[in-house]
Amino acid sequence: MLETQLPLSAIGLLSDFAGQSHSTWVFTKITGVSPGVWRRTYRF
Repeated sequence: MLETQLPLSAIGLLSDFAGQSHSTWVFTKITGVSPGVWRRTYRF
């Protein structure tokens, strides 16, 4: 997510999740923050 300009929805689908909401739910459950917040925090 840090090395691409792909939208987060595309990354979720390319990662074999059922959809954007599922990938967001799993990511948030594991990291404690949404993918968008994580990407904005760690992208340089």
